[in-house]
Amino acid sequence: MILHYTTQFKKDYKKIKKQNKDLSKLRVVIEKLVDQQTLEPKYKDHHPVHFCCLNL
Repeated sequence: MILHYTTQFKKDYKKIKKQNKDLSKLRVVIEKLVDQQTLEPKYKDHHPVHFCCLNL
């Protein structure tokens, strides 16, 4: 499988790197996705967040 990073991913990655966050967790997930392994439940998509409209 070939990875194609989106511009948004690149920006987010750069931001995380500048914050000195641990990138090893991200690498593990990316490697699993490349190897087409199933992800653990904690890495699954979250439920959609609903926003309400506020009249200001």
